[in-house]
Amino acid sequence: MPKNKKLMKLLQEPGVKQLVQRVELDHLADRKLPARDQKMRTLEEDLYFVLDERGHSVHLTEQGVETLSPQDPMLFVVPDISHAVHEIDHDETLSPKEKIERRRTVESEYAQKSETLHIIHKLLQAHALYEKDVDYVVQDSQVFIVDEFTGRMMPGRRWSYGLHQAVEAKEAVTVREETQTLATITIQNYFR
Repeated sequence: MPKNKKLMKLLQEPGVKQLVQRVELDHLADRKLPARDQKMRTLEEDLYFVLDERGHSVHLTEQGVETLSPQDPMLFVVPDISHAVHEIDHDETLSPKEKIERRRTVESEYAQKSETLHIIHKLLQAHALYEKDVDYVVQDSQVFIVDEFTGRMMPGRRWSYGLHQAVEAKEAVTVREETQTLATITIQNYFR
């Protein structure tokens, strides 16, 4: 079920939900047909990002990439690090020291672009897929996850991979460092 209130209201109108589901199924079934693919591409041209609510993922469209980085269109193109390192290693004109420097430059560029993409995706995910007072609660300038089954706050629990920090940034509270899981154990093994 979508989180957008306007879309939820629209889906309550008779026949709209069935129409949306039919279009989705047609798109998935006929994805390989050029005419259908062209229609979907035309629809997606005006979008900045595409949501997959089932998979909880967000993907930037070309329009979104152009809007976020009009001066640097290559900002969102992550270089093929293995190909670049291979070219550097097999370049006979470079000294070993130059090869190391170029390899570091390529690795640094790859790490920077990967991190930028990751942060943008998590911010979009936090903004579009997670709703205040449904998925989380802000209390005492902290974000607490709400258990989806019981509706209770879960203090001490944090989303991983930067999602919790993105939600904290969205709510303009202090962004804390990401926690790291050092070990896990099942309840059965805990009591052995």
